[in-house]
Amino acid sequence: MRKIDVFFNEIQELISQSKCEILREELVLFFEKHKKGLDKQIGGKQIAFYFLIINLKDINIKEINWETCVRLHNLAMYEELMVDKGKLPKSLKTTIIKIYDKGLSTGLFSYQMYVNDLFRELYKQLKHKYINIQNIKRYEKYLVSHYFKHDQKRFIDYKNEEFFSALINYPLDNDYTKLTKLILKNGSRNYWINTNSKFIRKWVERYINDYAMKYIEPVTYRLVGYFFVDSVNTYKNLVNDFGEVNNDFLNHQLEYFKKIPNEIIQRISPSKPNVFINQLIIMYRLLLDAADADQEVVSLAEEYANLLKCEEATTAFKGDYCPIYFNPYESVPSSSVKKIVFLANEYTRNGANSRNFDLTFLDISNFPMQIRGDILEFIWCGSGTFYTRQKFNYLIKDFYKFLEKNSSESLQTEFEIENQIDHKTLFKYRQKLEFKYPDTATLKNALKIIRNLLKYHGKKYSITSSMLKVLNLNNLEKTYGGKPITEDDLRIIYDEFKKYSDKNKLSLIVFEIFILTNLRIGEILNLERDCIEYKDPLGRANIRYLSKTSNGEYTSQLMSEKVTYLLEEAIRLTTLVADYDSPLSKYIFIEPVQRKINNKLKIIDFAYLFKKVLTKIEDQLENKNYSVNNLRHTYINNVYKEGTKLNYSLPKLAAITNNGYKTAKMYYRKNNEIELYVEALSGVTLTDVDINGEIKKVKNNEYKNSVKDNLGHCKENTCVFEAMECLICPHFVTFTNRIPKFENKIKALNSTIKNTSNPIIIEEAVSQKKLLSQYLKNMIALEEND
Repeated sequence: MRKIDVFFNEIQELISQSKCEILREELVLFFEKHKKGLDKQIGGKQIAFYFLIINLKDINIKEINWETCVRLHNLAMYEELMVDKGKLPKSLKTTIIKIYDKGLSTGLFSYQMYVNDLFRELYKQLKHKYINIQNIKRYEKYLVSHYFKHDQKRFIDYKNEEFFSALINYPLDNDYTKLTKLILKNGSRNYWINTNSKFIRKWVERYINDYAMKYIEPVTYRLVGYFFVDSVNTYKNLVNDFGEVNNDFLNHQLEYFKKIPNEIIQRISPSKPNVFINQLIIMYRLLLDAADADQEVVSLAEEYANLLKCEEATTAFKGDYCPIYFNPYESVPSSSVKKIVFLANEYTRNGANSRNFDLTFLDISNFPMQIRGDILEFIWCGSGTFYTRQKFNYLIKDFYKFLEKNSSESLQTEFEIENQIDHKTLFKYRQKLEFKYPDTATLKNALKIIRNLLKYHGKKYSITSSMLKVLNLNNLEKTYGGKPITEDDLRIIYDEFKKYSDKNKLSLIVFEIFILTNLRIGEILNLERDCIEYKDPLGRANIRYLSKTSNGEYTSQLMSEKVTYLLEEAIRLTTLVADYDSPLSKYIFIEPVQRKINNKLKIIDFAYLFKKVLTKIEDQLENKNYSVNNLRHTYINNVYKEGTKLNYSLPKLAAITNNGYKTAKMYYRKNNEIELYVEALSGVTLTDVDINGEIKKVKNNEYKNSVKDNLGHCKENTCVFEAMECLICPHFVTFTNRIPKFENKIKALNSTIKNTSNPIIIEEAVSQKKLLSQYLKNMIALEEND
């Protein structure tokens, strides 16, 4: 006899032993229905069918209900079978022991399918005879039609966990009203939502259907839902509508999710430690979208609502950062606030220093309250832009840490800031910075932010002018100009950009505006949609924008017809995305960020694309390591090159490029260009006027006698000439750091000439200007090593 025939005989014998006659008759019919599918080699299906029959042997037809269904589904098949090996049927014994020893779950899914099919068959045959059978109709949709084995294998690992109900299709609380049915490509699932709140239930269902089933594994989203609902159930108040979702509720859930044991996270997603908080944030994004669609109001503060939509929201929430909009006209936050995340607004997106970041972080949790208060006060009210103060907050924190360490090293019992700052300490700190930042430009930035900090807290810290001199910026000026892109390199880069124009038309427009105007990268990227104030008949337009030097105030500039056309084209290209509900909608150079949910806007990352282009064509370029700012340097260089041919004065060229002389002289070191500047400043033509005095680059202290107006010093102890004749005296010595004084003296003489009609005074002033101008020309040349 075949082994399968032995199995069939054993099943028929078991059915005949069923105590309930009605159920016994139904089991005979059920066996006949599945007999053909069981007529194969002994394996999981046969074990599953046998396990179902032995568990129904003592059940009465009136006991068939939802509770019985749940109990049958959650029986541990092989553990139950192995309780008494002696009772195992002859046909299955060897196979069951072998599968059990290997720790497999073969046949488990077949068993659950048999349970469900039996309940359906009983409903078809007996629904008119028994109320309990008729009640199957209420929960029939939760009798899963097909299982996906991969899911269940993961769930088995959690058998002993308190949240196992979240992972199985038939939760142990026997309340099928808390189930929702999930329709998948390979069948259906039950999802347990342990709440009586219709609002919370709908929120979780929206998350599952609109996001979770598409993008994450079942075991993950089942646990997310469990933890989410459990956090709701442990909250102090009932949450039944949008208006009851507030900051306190969000923070309660965040704290709950932060306490989810790490071992669970490691088992679920070892490579994604923030998986649960990420999903919580996604659930809130979906809620905010739903509230907008339904015109409902969520009681979250604007800061929290907008933070939830940001890419780095997980970092902020997990790190306990307090979301704040910076506003210089509002009070400084309390020093009890230890961590702040600044959300972008009109005060943080200004001019050339703006960036594409939605958030910037400030962590001062490692400082005592007094220092926290001082840092916050400086960041709110200090000199310069908020962006600069916040960008270099790490330098500010480093300075205070240095003071704390210096205090402990000096064995002081009590740390008081005002007692810590003296000349010796500042010299020591400067030495540290010089060692850390050998590049003079970087060192200058570091010293400048600390100087501004000390100036702001000058009275509180008892800062003197001599202390500030320890952190002076002398000789840290950038003595070289920008790095103009060569003509051939510019052509190669431009040609490569044009290849990207189909997908990155906006970036090509930014590139062209860069080489046609004096605007900086931030000034271009922060042009607003209404920046064109008016356009003349030739197509030239007056453009309104925020400048690096305009201190947050709008400035305007006339642009060529080519630039105007480019701006109008960019506005046209971004018209549709400007309809997004985003604070960035007012800008021209924006693009949508394609997210799984909550599409948002961002300002295009031109710097990234520029770097990408350079990397691709690096082998073709004459010079390497160009940066975005080199495009502006190229424009400035071309303006000066062409302007010199047209005999434009240096001040005129500086005005065209929107530069001062201080910046311009870094680009143009030739003597004739210095001469252009000096002549334009003084209003005299440089002649063969001789200067007999001496000019030195580095100031020294050997000369103590200052001449009038502090233009220089005298080498002699007694004065030989009258005032201003010092400039033709061989004993006169001056230094290049006096350039501003010579410039101011020339401007003062220009004013004197303008305001007098006395020919004698005019003649004397002109003579003085000639001498001053010759000195100035040579001083600039010396400083520029010309």
